[in-house]
Amino acid sequence: MKRSLLLCLAAVALSSAAGCVDTDATVFVDPSISEPQVLLTSAALGTALSGDFVLSFHLGPRASGASEVTLQGFSLTDENQETTFVASLPVNAAATFPLTVGVGKDVSVDVSFSTEPDSGIDANALCGGTLARIVGSIQDSLQDGATPVTSEPFGVGCTL
Repeated sequence: MKRSLLLCLAAVALSSAAGCVDTDATVFVDPSISEPQVLLTSAALGTALSGDFVLSFHLGPRASGASEVTLQGFSLTDENQETTFVASLPVNAAATFPLTVGVGKDVSVDVSFSTEPDSGIDANALCGGTLARIVGSIQDSLQDGATPVTSEPFGVGCTL
């Protein structure tokens, strides 16, 4: 009787453990952009942009090791990525790069940017109801080539 009870408990424990298998297959850094905000302001010398976003990195538990991540560049485009409003956003990150992302870890970094007044920014397009995206790329030391990252479409705030 005692033996059959132990066998039943062992079977329950094994079936419970089987439900806890980690299925995260992310073996390279998976970047994402969240909380994008952009404000366009008009000045005598032209139009300036300022904004910020959160850049997050995820590396799954099956990765071969930690990754060193570097930033490649970021731009501001329309929601379809057909028109580029600012080709190179001058970003400032709240962390030092290269940044280490450990196996099975998530890391988030606040990123901000601000441009000098520039009459080349199309204020009418940005403030006319067009949705924008922040588009960029990172370099993950665990793989060759750049890894793209794109925000969801968002509206631009305007003070003209």
